Parts: sequence; structure tokens; C-alpha cells
Amino acid sequence: SAPDLSLTTQRLTPDEIDTVLSLGRPERGMPAPFPAFASEELQDVQTFLEWLGNNRGTVEERFNATAADRSIDWTTIPWWEYR
Repeated sequence: SAPDLSLTTQRLTPDEIDTVLSLGRPERGMPAPFPAFASEELQDVQTFLEWLGNNRGTVEERFNATAADRSIDWTTIPWWEYR
């Protein structure tokens, strides 16, 4: 299954995130993005991951408040497109 990207900034440094977004993690089944991200896109994704990590609890609370009988399973969200 895919990793929980809401915890990415807790597990990886910004440089490590850039490396993963540029080269992928082939040893774990994640190919490099194609087409490659432009530098501005890398920064946008980095900013989103930081926001998601900082606001994970709020996102979860709001989701749970609007989806009474469901909860978020962060590992099943299709963050990446698989081939």
C-alpha cells in the first residue's frame, strides 16, 4: 500500500522529499515521476506536504464530522498514480 503522505515531513527532510519526487523510490516500487516535476512544481508539492502534515488533525476532524460512519484510512488514499 502507499505510505501515509500526511506524515512525510515527519519522516523525511525537505532534501529527501525532493530526491524522492525527482528520482522516485524504485526499490520500493515507486518509479520516478514522468514527466518530471518542474522546480516550481516540486516546491508546490513540498508546500502541500508541509501543510498536510501541519493540518493532519484538522483534516481528519473535518472529514469525520462530515462522514459520520466513515473514517480516514490514510494508507488507502491513492496518492500516486501506479502503472
